[in-house]
Amino acid sequence: MKKNLKNKIRVLLFILPLLLLLSSCKENVRKHSDPEGVHVHADSGVWTCPMHPQIIRDKPGSCPICGMDLVKKEGAAAKDTLTTELGDLLKPVNAAVVSGIRTVRPQEGTKEVPLQLPGSVEYDTRRVQVISARFGGRIEKLYVRYNYQPVKKGQKLFDIYSPQIVTAQEEFIFLLGSDHDNEALLRAARKKLSLLGLSAAQINHIAATRKPQYRLAVYSPYEGYLVEALPALSPLASSGSAMPAASSVSGGMDGMSGRMPSGDEATGMTASQAGTSNPPTDNSLSLTEGAYVSAGQPVFQIVNTEKVWAVFRGYPGDINQVRKGQPIEIRMENDTSQTFTGRIDLIEPFYRAGQNSATLRVYLDNPNGNLLVGNLLSGKLRVESDSGLWLPRAAVLDLGSRQVAFRREGGTLTPVEVQTGLRTQDWVKILSGLTAQDEVAANAQYLVDSEAFVHLE
Repeated sequence: MKKNLKNKIRVLLFILPLLLLLSSCKENVRKHSDPEGVHVHADSGVWTCPMHPQIIRDKPGSCPICGMDLVKKEGAAAKDTLTTELGDLLKPVNAAVVSGIRTVRPQEGTKEVPLQLPGSVEYDTRRVQVISARFGGRIEKLYVRYNYQPVKKGQKLFDIYSPQIVTAQEEFIFLLGSDHDNEALLRAARKKLSLLGLSAAQINHIAATRKPQYRLAVYSPYEGYLVEALPALSPLASSGSAMPAASSVSGGMDGMSGRMPSGDEATGMTASQAGTSNPPTDNSLSLTEGAYVSAGQPVFQIVNTEKVWAVFRGYPGDINQVRKGQPIEIRMENDTSQTFTGRIDLIEPFYRAGQNSATLRVYLDNPNGNLLVGNLLSGKLRVESDSGLWLPRAAVLDLGSRQVAFRREGGTLTPVEVQTGLRTQDWVKILSGLTAQDEVAANAQYLVDSEAFVHLE
């Protein structure tokens, strides 16, 4: 009897710890699913936290872990809801983000996009004139001394001696003395002198004195600034059509003989120099008194800056929306108080040498010379974009080399790489990666702030 009682006591002592252990496991499971022990009926409303689906309540409230508002799960029991959300949580961390934040759809249409274009002031090539030697000869005296010297129309530039022009004058004087009644020959002689560059006053002076001028004065037919070669920043050089250097200088007399070089010798001495387009290294002229020039050689250039070009450069995708005649607001970089409005006069149909950007040209009046060639400018205009999909800028996360939006897929937000285009202050154009039916997180940066940053492999 005592022996049986002892056996029963041993069995009870063995079973009792097992029962306590099982009871503890059930309590832990219940607390894991509902820490506060809330009893949930299968047919009642269920509220859960979007970030922590293990939190389940039978009434609205806040998540005890993160403080977010609980979201009602319509028509689903607590057990079923927990199973579904846990299935979503089994996805890799870098593949989806569980979130209940607000979503938006891409909008289809057009937007007015502001463009900020860098630019500079350049010469107006239509107002660059070349003074060439109409006959070969030696420069006897210079009346201009440095580059960029302002000159007026009719101002004397230099005196030149030329056997060719002396011979033409003597022929004219001979006709005046021996055949003064032959109007046809006299008109032809006057015409020849005029084509060689003599003015009407000079021809009349020769006719009155009956003496040839051995030092013939050459006057400027233009007004502006005198230069021998335009700087490289000029469109003449950048477009690949740079003018040759204005002056070609040879030495003085040919050795000790004092003879004039022949036409072939003069041409040979100036050919290499006439093809150069380097700007002058200082303000001094390379053309000096005693130098020789050949017929047809450019001697000086006269640049008139009363009208200049404002040249702006931009990406071809942006420039494609710009139209001729469109207004543009121009501001000087070194003086932001000066703002004026122009209109697009030309969209250059080619890329300039060494550039991969399209070029816009605006013709500007510059009567006071305030716009100096080389001044940096900033141009602002607005263009109408092509039709496409647009998202709020906050919905696109910029990762530097890539842009990401978070697309809703069921109960999760999945990162999707998108290709973007034009941007406004509030919108960004989506070129690829999304459709108009997709829903994306309205604030992609929020996911980073909530430690849900996604790194795309």
